[in-house]
Amino acid sequence: MAEGQPTYLYFVCSTHPRVGKTLMARLLIEFQHANERPVLGFDLGSDGPALAEFLPELATVATINDVRGQMALLEPLARNDGAPKVVDVGQRVLAQLFTILRDVDFAGIASGRAIKPIVLYVAAPGDEAVRGYAILRQQFPSFGFVPVSNEAMLDEADLAPLFPSSITGVPTLQLPPVSADLQTHIDQRPCFLIGLHQLGEDALPPGVWAELDDWLRRCFRQMRELDVALLMEQRGA
Repeated sequence: MAEGQPTYLYFVCSTHPRVGKTLMARLLIEFQHANERPVLGFDLGSDGPALAEFLPELATVATINDVRGQMALLEPLARNDGAPKVVDVGQRVLAQLFTILRDVDFAGIASGRAIKPIVLYVAAPGDEAVRGYAILRQQFPSFGFVPVSNEAMLDEADLAPLFPSSITGVPTLQLPPVSADLQTHIDQRPCFLIGLHQLGEDALPPGVWAELDDWLRRCFRQMRELDVALLMEQRGA
């Protein structure tokens, strides 16, 4: 790790289920892995493991139901080792996790250890999602916040006034919709998305590989833009 470079910690969360949260976490982990970063994924799902089933070699199941589980999760998250961490936060444990982070003053710990937490908040229609985002921003002002727009559910234009980003140059991350045919393939467990792409056009039904190729390019381009924005923020700090 370069001197002065923070370790980035990503919390992918939402107040609503089935909004593409785990898919966003998968994409983020695969992007980090593709850039040869020693990424660690943590599956804090509330309805059983999902992330760890999709990416068993890159993600592990976590729990905060008892003190031992909380310590096992927080210890690596509080380690400045240059390895990006991605936590897929289940809807039902969202409030519990951030209450724990507040109670242990994780923001203070992170600041003292050059760890930069980033919350990728998958937006959803309704007051509950807006209120949840506002509460998190108020309670953790030192964290970075970027809303995620699932294009199949919410138009990007609706996000700006309700879910303001705190990262300059990245008003939102967009999760493009996929066809039913592609959805069938990316829903398989395990499923390494880049590995699926590397199978080549002949290994998938007609048109599916081309859609996957375009979809991955769109997603990864946004993550590169987030990378650049975080670098610029760090240089300006």
